[in-house]
Amino acid sequence: MVATNVITKLAVIYIVSSRRVVLLLMKRARDALDTAKYHIEKGIYDWAAFEAEQALQLFLKAKLIEAGVAFPSVHEIRRIMELLAKVNDDKYLMSVLKERAIELSLLEDVYITSRYIPKEIEREEAIKLLNLVEEIISNEGGFNRYLG
Repeated sequence: MVATNVITKLAVIYIVSSRRVVLLLMKRARDALDTAKYHIEKGIYDWAAFEAEQALQLFLKAKLIEAGVAFPSVHEIRRIMELLAKVNDDKYLMSVLKERAIELSLLEDVYITSRYIPKEIEREEAIKLLNLVEEIISNEGGFNRYLG
């Protein structure tokens, strides 16, 4: 009986802490998306693209935690999307992975180059990446359910 109570309490703590982590990641994802839009307005396209990538990465990781999956310690959008698509049998994400592979690859490059290799991002590229990120987030349920 004591062991059962301990396990139940641990499960409740895990669920509550997981919910908090999901909410925190969703807030950070939304903030990153807002920052990406701001940077586009200001003509800072490399950081706009980076923030768009961060928004999607955080959003997808929150969705994995919500699905009960301990996500791998990776930063590759396509790997994270593949895992989420498999876990949720998500045909939309699978189609994005196939049909938008080049844009997703550029989004991953933005993350790497922001840290190690200077690369200039043009306005059109930043806008295209931001639109892709917004489309994916919207099709996956958006932020409203989490943040109101």
